[in-house]
Amino acid sequence: MLLYTPTTQLGFRRASRNFLELTKFKLSVLNSLVTVSAFALYPSAVSGVPLFLSSLALSMSTQALNQCIEVPYDKLMVRTSQRPLVVGAFSRWFAIACGMGLGALGMYGLSLYNLKTMLIGGVIWAGYLLVYTPMKRT
Repeated sequence: MLLYTPTTQLGFRRASRNFLELTKFKLSVLNSLVTVSAFALYPSAVSGVPLFLSSLALSMSTQALNQCIEVPYDKLMVRTSQRPLVVGAFSRWFAIACGMGLGALGMYGLSLYNLKTMLIGGVIWAGYLLVYTPMKRT
């Protein structure tokens, strides 16, 4: 089973751009900056860098998995009809593997802070995928 279009066919630059679009990297960075900004308001001996990277991975995960769920609907809208999964740049299996891997990495990073932080991240992750994504269609 082919998980992605080989980079020899797609080109490394194009594959990288498609991956960044699949995970909505810019949006995920902004989300992580907001998270770390809130963290920085309170004095702490712990660095905010792992929090930034963990929330970045978790956000990228939700974006990739969201696009997996939305493929049939994205095909119908002009604005979303050129997304990587819709045009076949990556398979759904590749996007699921990336989404789950990034999600696991993000959850692990949040668990290094404490269990409560990890649980909050997990609830937000699940809420986005299981509540917000289906609600967009109603």
